[in-house]
Amino acid sequence: MSTLTETLRARRNRPAEPITEETATPEPAALVRHGVRATGKRSDPDYTRFAAFVPKDVLRKAKRKAEDEQEPDLSVVITRLLRQYVA
Repeated sequence: MSTLTETLRARRNRPAEPITEETATPEPAALVRHGVRATGKRSDPDYTRFAAFVPKDVLRKAKRKAEDEQEPDLSVVITRLLRQYVA
């Protein structure tokens, strides 16, 4: 039997470790990768990921217009439009 198989069996059979403050999952904003704190919308709890089906030509034109208007990304444009829609 290989060492990998033995290790996997041993892990499967050991009791679960209790969750403590040290082993608890950190909040998304506190995640650190490569020594740098995660920033941006992906790690911000006030934002959520959104997907929609949009015709390719419309998306291409929207990206081009956002670039021409020097918008950082389409999420800024979409947020503005959604806020107008729900107001």
